[in-house]
Amino acid sequence: MSVSEVVQTNRDTYVGWLTEACSIPSLATNPEGLAQMCSWLEAKFVDLGARVERLSYPGAPDALLATMGEGDRTVLIYDHYDVQPVDPIDLWVSEPFRPEVRDGVLYARGVADNKGDLVARLAALDAYRQENRQLPCRIKFLVEGEEETGSKSFEAMVARHGDKLAADGCIWEGAGIDHAGRGEVVFGAKGLAYVELTHRGLAEDQHSSLAVIAPSPVWHLVEALATLRAPDGRVLIDGFYDDVIPPSEQDLAVLADLPFDEEAERERLGVQGFVGDDSGPDLLRRYFFEPTCNIAGIVAGFIEPGTSKTVLPKEARCKIDMRLVPHQNPDVKRAWSRAFIRLRPQGRV
Repeated sequence: MSVSEVVQTNRDTYVGWLTEACSIPSLATNPEGLAQMCSWLEAKFVDLGARVERLSYPGAPDALLATMGEGDRTVLIYDHYDVQPVDPIDLWVSEPFRPEVRDGVLYARGVADNKGDLVARLAALDAYRQENRQLPCRIKFLVEGEEETGSKSFEAMVARHGDKLAADGCIWEGAGIDHAGRGEVVFGAKGLAYVELTHRGLAEDQHSSLAVIAPSPVWHLVEALATLRAPDGRVLIDGFYDDVIPPSEQDLAVLADLPFDEEAERERLGVQGFVGDDSGPDLLRRYFFEPTCNIAGIVAGFIEPGTSKTVLPKEARCKIDMRLVPHQNPDVKRAWSRAFIRLRPQGRV
């Protein structure tokens, strides 16, 4: 029986593993859920014959290092067991941590990011082992529990345990399926700079009748944010593109052969067109080789649906993420974005 046949035979078992994993609320705000998920995963690795070690760091959930197989070469596989928050909860059709199958699709928080990828790898190892095959090399799994909150302890943890993580190559959590229906193997990813801004412009919330004379923190923040990016998507922060390396001729040749169904992507996104009205090679060049400046969220004042309240809010908050390409410095980009907004008129951010 081939490995594929083993997978098909054990399909219900592997789906059961994923259901179990997605039933555990491994959120940053739920330390008990993180601990439960770590223990669940540790037991699964042990069942697969791995040697498992917990890598601890103060203030962070334990990371797991699971090692199996032998050989002259080692591959390190990175994954994480924490998940994104469930908000806004009212958009869920089913409970986030009560997995439910609808029309052949499993719905649950973390089913894609990243428990689906993680369980798929566990299932692959189990199927390979059932075929009584020896792994062709040593495999190390490093699975952490604070990826969704920025992996704040990851650098220090790696510095502490780096000798245990040595490998000849590394595979990072997961990718997707391209427009030709093929599994993707991605050899690079954009970096990330994240900025949270709070503009406090009034001592307290005021009645909205005062908006004719009192500066509005909300308007100020919205107007400042609008100066960060042009309608065509170009970031307007001075020097933002100075260290961006353009794609090479070889890069452009690869893009020309890359399957990309623009109509299908527009339908998936629910849009009539793309930013800047780009299409064809220009669209792919922008997607793969240009940085971004995105407003991840903005909150201010009274937003309760279905009711009204005449208020001039005392403050406004927003979160910005910037996806960076090679050679861009995230610390510099964060500083630039803060300075750029701080220079806007009407107060201080």
